[in-house]
Amino acid sequence: MSLAELKRRLAVGVRLRLVERPGQTGLEEMKRVALVQTNAIAFGPPDCKRGDLCWIWWAKGQRVETTHHGFKLLWPNGNFLRYEWAVDEPPAAPPIAGEADVEREAKLDAPPASC
Repeated sequence: MSLAELKRRLAVGVRLRLVERPGQTGLEEMKRVALVQTNAIAFGPPDCKRGDLCWIWWAKGQRVETTHHGFKLLWPNGNFLRYEWAVDEPPAAPPIAGEADVEREAKLDAPPASC
């Protein structure tokens, strides 16, 4: 799985389990994706202990290892985070609406013109 495919699978609402980080294995921290951007994903409360959004910034493609059960994010200093899907298969990301779709929906939602 490429980094682009992994990013597409990480849609809002997808649940992940943080299972390993430096010095800690056997973790079972459940996380729910709250926000997705092209360069990062965020977990929201209650997953983030500060009560705000907790961000994970994407590493380069060569620093992401994917497995059948999840993925591992590697940093240049040797640190990493390993996540597994909370279910067997994560849902696919919803299609992105193009500008034409947005304009067409706006016209459909507009009140009818008076005769």
